[in-house]
Amino acid sequence: METGTLDSAREKQRVSLTQQRLRIGFTRIAVAVRLVTTAGTVVVASAAHGVSGAQLGLVVSAMVLWSVISAVAVLDNANSLAAAADVAIVGMICAIDDWLLPSPSDHVDWTILLAIGSLLAGQMLFSASGGLIVCAVLASAQHVGGASAYIVAMLVAQGTVTAVLIHLLNNAVRQVDEAVTHAASAYVHAVIAAAVRADEDDYQRRLHDTGLATLTMVASGAVQDGSTMLRQRAAADLSTLQSAGDRTAPTKDLSDSSLDLALQTLESTWVPGLPQLRIDFDLVPVRLPKHVVMAFTEATAEALTNVARHSGSQIASVSVRECGDGIEVTVRDDGRGFDTRQVPHHRRGLRGSIVDRMSAVGGTADVQSGRCKGTSVTMRWWRVRGDS
Repeated sequence: METGTLDSAREKQRVSLTQQRLRIGFTRIAVAVRLVTTAGTVVVASAAHGVSGAQLGLVVSAMVLWSVISAVAVLDNANSLAAAADVAIVGMICAIDDWLLPSPSDHVDWTILLAIGSLLAGQMLFSASGGLIVCAVLASAQHVGGASAYIVAMLVAQGTVTAVLIHLLNNAVRQVDEAVTHAASAYVHAVIAAAVRADEDDYQRRLHDTGLATLTMVASGAVQDGSTMLRQRAAADLSTLQSAGDRTAPTKDLSDSSLDLALQTLESTWVPGLPQLRIDFDLVPVRLPKHVVMAFTEATAEALTNVARHSGSQIASVSVRECGDGIEVTVRDDGRGFDTRQVPHHRRGLRGSIVDRMSAVGGTADVQSGRCKGTSVTMRWWRVRGDS
């Protein structure tokens, strides 16, 4: 419940931020349009006939001053109050334009550019319904001021089309933002779920390699109940499982570690209760990321455990070689072997502790065996281009 509420709050915050960025863009465009149309209005008004220079200068100066003041107010606050005040002032100018600067009937109405600029600016700063109200106010003011029916109709058409386009743009941006937000949320949940599954799989592999293996040995009589060896194994198993359980999630340690040295430690850390193996090593010095070295080492340990437990052989070999950008570790024995097709699916020794363990770090594992033919387990991992 809490996670869902938090995700919903984050989505709303993201949508809000995107809408704010869109509003800032609209505000800047609105101010630019308003100032440009004011400059055009000044040019048209200056061409009016029969107006004294003082009257023209007073009207033009007041108009320019108001345009700058309203532009600064809109940029500073980006609120509807400054835009509403601008629409009201421009509407009043349009309604009394003949009184302010009378012009001959054949002269272009000097307020048309001013009305267009205020209309566009208002529609970018208001909602779609608010933009239609701005359109109605300015069209009515033009009609009161004696503008032709063509000019009034043009303003209404322009305002309606612009309001629809801005509404569609806002909806499209909101839908895209919600889609991106949902995709990002789904990706985060998928990553978390994958990390949880990886942690569970790793814990199950360790459980198989430790506790379950010990119980199997007790059940088979290889380790006596209450013996010192059993206590040693139980203590070692418990330590391994506790260290695995303390991790909150599997991590990738990108620092390098020596694979050949890690593999050599397997002989000195042989699990109590298993038949002793002689391990012939054929290694080359290789440094890999620590999580890859750990996967190789743990998978190799499980392969050797299987040799000791099932093959009947007392000798196994472990080799490491580089194959271009890849590293290959092979465990071989000359024991009794088995039919890989007859391994039950619920048995995790090969599938979980070797194949899945290598797959978890981006590698592979291949098991080749046959009755009386021994067994070969080959594990591979490839460096990403650019790794040393």
